[in-house]
Amino acid sequence: MNKLKMFWNNLRHDLMSIEMLKYTAFGFLTFIIDIGVSTLCYEYLPIKDALLTSSSNAIGYVVATVFAFFTNKLFVFRSRHSGKRKFLFEFFSFFGARVLALVISLIMMLLFVDVFEWNFLVSKIISNIFVVISNYIAAKLLVFKKD
Repeated sequence: MNKLKMFWNNLRHDLMSIEMLKYTAFGFLTFIIDIGVSTLCYEYLPIKDALLTSSSNAIGYVVATVFAFFTNKLFVFRSRHSGKRKFLFEFFSFFGARVLALVISLIMMLLFVDVFEWNFLVSKIISNIFVVISNYIAAKLLVFKKD
């Protein structure tokens, strides 16, 4: 709870920081990769209906998350931990922290596209807003925290 309180107390400062600017820039690139890969899969995978929506969304999300891990580690949070063990910890905790966001994104996409029959791209953009916010909080507080 103290970590969360400290995070919120520093949020105003963080919004204007170089770290936040880098996170926003690389987040935008991650967003483009996610949208692009998801849309290509949605248009060209030879499957139908809910399976197509889920598969397309998941594939785009995984490809974008791999990109996000390396850009967040190297350029945003500048984690310089060396060694296989620390790298694996960061890698798996980064992906682990995104599992909930992926599940919620999949549910949102299924509801928006297959139940409400909204446009795929509009639905993807809306679900990504949630994903970006939750991923920053998780990366800053859990994965790339300063020792």
